[in-house]
Amino acid sequence: MKAKIADNYDVSPIVAIPYASQINTVALSRSSKWLFTGGDDGFIRRYDFFGSIDGEVQLTAAQKHSLVDLISNGGALCGYWENELPVKRSTIKTDSYEPKLSPVYSLAVEMNCLWLLSGLSNGGINLQSVRHNEGTILHHFKKHTDTVSVLQLNERQDAFLSGSWDKMIHMWDLNTGKTTRSFTESTGQITSIQYRPTGGIDIDSIKLQAPSGDDDDLDSLFGSDDAAAAGTSTAAVATSDDGTGNDGNNNNGTTIKPIDENIFMSAAIDGSLYVWDVRAEHAALKIRAPKGTPPWCMSACWSASGDSIFVGRRNSTVEEFSLKMPIFSNGDARPAKVLKFPQVSGPVTAVRALPNHDHVICGSYDNIRIYDLRLYSEAHKRTPFLIVPGHHGGTISQLEFDPTYRYMMSASGNRGWEGTSTETVFIYNVNSL
Repeated sequence: MKAKIADNYDVSPIVAIPYASQINTVALSRSSKWLFTGGDDGFIRRYDFFGSIDGEVQLTAAQKHSLVDLISNGGALCGYWENELPVKRSTIKTDSYEPKLSPVYSLAVEMNCLWLLSGLSNGGINLQSVRHNEGTILHHFKKHTDTVSVLQLNERQDAFLSGSWDKMIHMWDLNTGKTTRSFTESTGQITSIQYRPTGGIDIDSIKLQAPSGDDDDLDSLFGSDDAAAAGTSTAAVATSDDGTGNDGNNNNGTTIKPIDENIFMSAAIDGSLYVWDVRAEHAALKIRAPKGTPPWCMSACWSASGDSIFVGRRNSTVEEFSLKMPIFSNGDARPAKVLKFPQVSGPVTAVRALPNHDHVICGSYDNIRIYDLRLYSEAHKRTPFLIVPGHHGGTISQLEFDPTYRYMMSASGNRGWEGTSTETVFIYNVNSL
């Protein structure tokens, strides 16, 4: 893939989709055929992604007035439906029934666009049909007690993770509709969940000594001498999901997966980070906000290699934590890099790593910036950056890429926390240089 070996990136906006409310989330099908958006108005909208790029719908002169000259195309809307709160049949009055709508805070789309998941403000999750009887609720998942802010499907599309304002993370089995695991140690409302990308360091072979010396859960993720003494090999723990006993990183290349479904990270609004191993009882790694850093985080992501985590902060910074040494011996957080934005940029509310391992793209109130990590130096207070035209003057709720990294989407909304919105979704062309 050209994006993986690129030396630099040129990102320019080509489509603007005006909205009438804040946009909290966007989701793109794996084929990039359909783009789904959800916002505070309680509707899920489906756009023809390539039709929008090809200019099937043009913006009016009034819509283009506040945009850069590069943008002339609008969104090709193909359908929309309510993000409905299910109610009991006994409470429905057939002569005057009106659906109760919930703001859309999270979306996850099945790879073939047969169905999607949407989070509700009451803690429920709807599984809705897309291709047939669009918007029909096929199943309702209920266990959270507050707004579902994050949804993350696994690679096989048979399970998903959900994070909520109730500080809980649940793992759901789509075959049974029930939870298979709950993660309860988070200290704040969940803002980000992401499976760990493969291709970086072997996380099972690293031995990390916990500061207290008695945290066995760190050993489960980073390798443990105790497991070897008990006769349990790392290879046995890392048995592939098909049950054949083959290691997940076979040399034939056919079983290598882009993500490791056993390990994922989560971020909370109080600024804390967690790395979870589904094979361990407790969180494998806990990273609190460093001293002097405001307790706040709306976005975090893995690096392309899965060796480090980028975190957007309220004080106009992005911190990088390396898995090799994420904390000091006294338990305090140890950021490997700190990218300092101009103070006028506002909080960093969206962060995404680019696949060449050298660039990270960050969305703040004033602009979207691309940082080249090769230019980072602790001797200089500021790191050079490139500004992506298009977005300006609003909270970025999400940055999303298509699977080939040829296109990027940005949405503006506060996701129910704080901030104003430009009420616009932008689609960008990403040119790998």
